[in-house]
Amino acid sequence: IAVDGAVTSLDPEGNLLCRAADEISRDVRLSDEALAALLERHGVRQATELILCVSYFNMLSRFLESTRVELEQGPGNASA
Repeated sequence: IAVDGAVTSLDPEGNLLCRAADEISRDVRLSDEALAALLERHGVRQATELILCVSYFNMLSRFLESTRVELEQGPGNASA
């Protein structure tokens, strides 16, 4: 979701998930407040899975960008 600043246009759940993804991506770690909110809403297992998922995609995108891997040309990303 491309916005300047925090995502606030979704429901509380969507806003929290975007906050977590933004904090992990931008700051490397969640704030104490965001972690507490995730744990309260989802419990330890689901919060851990969410953090792992966001962290994995950050690792993957940083690897692909650093190694200059090009996107494959296909129906959804063909050049004009």
